[in-house]
Amino acid sequence: MAVDKLKDISFTEWLKLENSKDPDNILPPELDFEKAIYFLKNYLLGEDWYVNYPGSAKQITTDIVYDILKKYSKKFRKELKVYEKEQEKK
Repeated sequence: MAVDKLKDISFTEWLKLENSKDPDNILPPELDFEKAIYFLKNYLLGEDWYVNYPGSAKQITTDIVYDILKKYSKKFRKELKVYEKEQEKK
């Protein structure tokens, strides 16, 4: 299932769909990188999250990871403060 076809499906619905393809499999279904980022973005940043520049998919992925970490990771926010101070010195 391509990412563009995921627009109206939740992660739980995706799990049900994938698990129904092989009900004897006790392991989780395989989830590719694009779909994982799509679900994380929608659940953690909201379905209305967007960037307002014409970036590549990899640049937008960086923005998604950055925004998720900034919102949910105290460790990242501490690292970011150090990084920003280092950038100011340059």
